[in-house]
Amino acid sequence: MRARLVTRGARGRWAAVLGAGAIALGLFVAMPALAVSATPGFVQQAYTHAHNVSTLSVTLTATTSAGDRLVVEVGVWRNGGGITSAVTDSANDVYVEVTSFTASDGTEMSVWTAPVTSTSTTKPTVTAKTGTAADVGIVALDYSGLSSVSDAAVVDRQAHATGRTVAAATVSSGATAAATADNELAVGFYADSGFGDAVTAGTGFTPRVSMTPTGDIEAATEDKPVATGALPNATFGTGANTVWLAAVVVFKPGVGSGTPTVPGVPTGVSATAGDGSAAVTWSAPPDGGSPITSYTVTPYVGSAAQPSTVVSVTSAAVGGLTNGTTYTFTVTATNAVGAGLASVPSNPVTPMVSSSPGLGEWSPLRTWPLVAIQSVLMHNGNFLVWDGWSDPQPTNVWNPATQAFTSTTAPASIFCAGLVQMADGRMMTVGGYGGSATNLGITDADVFDPATSTWSRLANMHLPRWYPTVTELADGRYVAISGNSNDGNHWSDTPEVYDPNTNTWTLLSTVSTSQVHEVEYPFSYLTPSGKVFTIGPSEDQSFSLDVGNQTWTPMGSSGVVNGSSDMYRPGKILYTGGAADVNTTTPARSNAAVIDLNGANPTWQPAAPMNHSRVYHTLTTLADGTVLAVGGESTSDQNVVTSGVLPAEIWNPDTNVWSTVASMSAARNYHSTAVLMPDGRVLVAGGGHVADNSGPGEFSQQIYSPPYLFNGPRPTITQAPASATYASTMSVSTPDAASITGVNLVSLGADTHQGDMDEHFVPLSFTAGSGGLTVQSPAASSLAPPGYYMLFLVNNKGVPSMAATVRITA
Repeated sequence: MRARLVTRGARGRWAAVLGAGAIALGLFVAMPALAVSATPGFVQQAYTHAHNVSTLSVTLTATTSAGDRLVVEVGVWRNGGGITSAVTDSANDVYVEVTSFTASDGTEMSVWTAPVTSTSTTKPTVTAKTGTAADVGIVALDYSGLSSVSDAAVVDRQAHATGRTVAAATVSSGATAAATADNELAVGFYADSGFGDAVTAGTGFTPRVSMTPTGDIEAATEDKPVATGALPNATFGTGANTVWLAAVVVFKPGVGSGTPTVPGVPTGVSATAGDGSAAVTWSAPPDGGSPITSYTVTPYVGSAAQPSTVVSVTSAAVGGLTNGTTYTFTVTATNAVGAGLASVPSNPVTPMVSSSPGLGEWSPLRTWPLVAIQSVLMHNGNFLVWDGWSDPQPTNVWNPATQAFTSTTAPASIFCAGLVQMADGRMMTVGGYGGSATNLGITDADVFDPATSTWSRLANMHLPRWYPTVTELADGRYVAISGNSNDGNHWSDTPEVYDPNTNTWTLLSTVSTSQVHEVEYPFSYLTPSGKVFTIGPSEDQSFSLDVGNQTWTPMGSSGVVNGSSDMYRPGKILYTGGAADVNTTTPARSNAAVIDLNGANPTWQPAAPMNHSRVYHTLTTLADGTVLAVGGESTSDQNVVTSGVLPAEIWNPDTNVWSTVASMSAARNYHSTAVLMPDGRVLVAGGGHVADNSGPGEFSQQIYSPPYLFNGPRPTITQAPASATYASTMSVSTPDAASITGVNLVSLGADTHQGDMDEHFVPLSFTAGSGGLTVQSPAASSLAPPGYYMLFLVNNKGVPSMAATVRITA
């Protein structure tokens, strides 16, 4: 069962609470008094609406004060759909979108917010932009006493819902998860496209705006303060036959007048040994009323302190340790006031040499600012990575050359969305996390452009989806399959196809995928026949989807349940490991199966079992066509984060043999990722953040150098074409032409939850000449759909070149 489901998430949280309670009963530590949160207060409001406009502005009734927060609701309706593209104001406050969703009639509600950073000398004018003419309504609210952070972290909890009334009724946003602090503010929002209703506020909320009744956009807002543990649910009275949207957003409080103190003591400090290194994790303490700015991790040999490592997150990769020496670690938190007390020492660990050239080699652990739950290699060599549980979802671009991170925020929560490379080099996400038990999936489709490092919105899908799979088809369209809709017990069973030429989604109305009601993602692959092969992991059922003929054909069972899959050659699938049940704790398995979809009657066949039982591991096809299995754990308990199967292993498709290779330094279990890099190494990161972002996670990465990189000099590519068409030739210049035995075209990875949704590995035919190769491009787009690929040359010692990037076009 994935982290989102209530039983496991609750189990993990209760375990943490009970564990903390047990510690408190056994040990009393005097703590300084914490600062008191500010009490939120309503300051002012302004609102307006208009028909057929692309921008709409409203001016507040008074000037704003530094430290206040503006909260803006925008409703948009036009025939064919419309969305809000930006919110700005005349005081240059910087807005972030914290929720956006769409009703069945195409009405979009979005909520934006900005901290007021300076006192205005004039009354600010707030402007919403839609890009296309539409009916637009805007409500601007000014509050004091709320958090002043500049990003979506100002939101603690949120929920939203949409529907259609039959008679006059009270409609609801749905309850949020429990609020995590006192003095928070729940703000309720309502919108519809103009049904002439007199909308009223719900019980327990203070009404702020009722921009009703109108003939275009109707909107209403309400608010109430909430305390720790509250489950706010915004309700509104509305009329009959109304398509409505409702949301509740819980904003965090600011710091009140209490005097901040140093932070508390970090707890749960745990260490895992590596090669000359250790991975150390811990739980954040109370911040003392001032945000924690850093943690200091100090190794000890006996009672002797060693040089410390300073990080800004709750994990650290500590290097420079001596193999064979035993260490413990303490952690100290620091805020603007100063450093708190050091933690209890961690468990003792002894770093050891864990690799040799024949086994490959792992780089030292590097601390990252996030848990890389989803990871995409872009055609410029950078990675787009993101964590979970936020709405919208902050993401980061990571540059492997400089190790720098650049933050960027997606238009919606792309946590556990489908992800795929587009033919033009952009990265598309499909669906995502709605954040509410009443509307778990979302209909959003978004794209990230690596050329500009910007996000943009595509047309919404017809159906909401969380945990969908998305696959590029041979003609450059994309099919989305399955995904949760309203809650964890309902799925969107009708696939739909996106056409980038028309920016439209089309439902495959005669197909039902009800046999793959996954608690994780299904696995889907484009096969050489042009059909899409789909595995339902928890049911151990597989199917072939013919998009053109709208057929869904059973393809049998593999004997592997809840495993990890990999298309290691065109139409050839490897499926390994797993466990009988991920809803309960069951043992991991080592078994494996393969299927060759190129034959007349393909069936699953047993393959050699892995050397280690694993569940939640990742399979990655390497540059030479062998398959790396990395990570995973020995049971299906998703709450296990810091311990797991550390040795990696490699499967050779030609011999059906698994070889155990070097061990990594940190566990990579549920929510971890592994992606092949252009230099032939593999980036491995993430793991954890099971119940929410406050849970433990692996804030680090390690890079694996496979054994082929130790077999001698690499061949080099001195020139390769930037693009090629199907069934044509490519001229590749290399001084090593005489030694080349293989040319492999490999897709750019788009990995999450044990699967790469953009996977293609295509060996290419070639002839060698003086100073270069003549390489045959893929014969058909069903072998490698349009897009960017890595081109590797492999020499007679099995060593791959650095990849050249080639765009394959129709």
